[in-house]
Amino acid sequence: MRIHSLGYIGVESPGIEEWRTLAPRVYGLEVDDAPGGALRVRWDDRAYRLALHPAKEHRLAYLGWELPDARALQAAAAELTAADVEVVEAKPEECKERAVRYLYYFADPFGNRHEIFSGQLTFEGKFRGGRSQSSFVTGNQGLGHAVLVVPDIEKAVDFYTGPMGLKTSDITHVGGPFGEMWFLRAANPRHHSLGLIQMDGMRGLQHVMVETRNLDDIGIAHDRAHEIGLPMASSLGRHIGDRMLSFYVRTPTGFDFEIGWDSVQVDEHTWSAQYYDSHEGWVGEVWGHEYSHLGINPTIHPVRPAPPAADAAALRADTKAGS
Repeated sequence: MRIHSLGYIGVESPGIEEWRTLAPRVYGLEVDDAPGGALRVRWDDRAYRLALHPAKEHRLAYLGWELPDARALQAAAAELTAADVEVVEAKPEECKERAVRYLYYFADPFGNRHEIFSGQLTFEGKFRGGRSQSSFVTGNQGLGHAVLVVPDIEKAVDFYTGPMGLKTSDITHVGGPFGEMWFLRAANPRHHSLGLIQMDGMRGLQHVMVETRNLDDIGIAHDRAHEIGLPMASSLGRHIGDRMLSFYVRTPTGFDFEIGWDSVQVDEHTWSAQYYDSHEGWVGEVWGHEYSHLGINPTIHPVRPAPPAADAAALRADTKAGS
């Protein structure tokens, strides 16, 4: 299958209320209340792009991947099943909660919940943002990107480029405790919708990226993040691979949040994967992006052993996050 784009992300956390101020004031996003005490964060006309669910600990709840229509979705579910992935068709109430017309879900080899969907609720022309210039690169490129920590990069790449059908844009050898990092793209021009980085024995959400259309939005967000005392996970800088100019903060919900500008667009017919190696002197940045020592994100946890003889009912209960 070819996934169209990354459509939404769900996170559980005890710190979701701080997004009521963080989203509009720092980033120019919008926040709405959702059932069950959750918050939905918007940066375009979709019902939401980030769902924040109240919980006792910080944890990635789910990633939602968009396909073009119901026919493509059914075909994708069949392909995953044929690849021995346990796929569950969502109940109508689960579709309603996610604000989508059609929905299936499954787990990756490390227990992360993934959802494939089509027909997300859209409010055409409603998004205004937290400030007058708020405008983000979404549309056919999806919400932006997410980076996951995985315990086994080879197993992760096999799964995401195999049954899930993502393609490789770049590979980097980061060095230190992280090993290799892979940047994978969906069927759209965004350089990567998913990044994978290895940490032995660990899994979780490392960061989420949104891309603004306005360079001044980067500067305003940077100033306001400092004003309200958000921990800076990385200074301003420009990456080599996707050429993104950005900075990162550690959010009250545990994961890092990157706001970027001016990423490259991938031409599917001419792009070839690049490999960068820190052992050969590569530093990973055109300039900047000096990373702070904030410790491991609290959304990253040790991998729990898989329960024996898990069936569809066990999968439904174990990956129910946010419902």
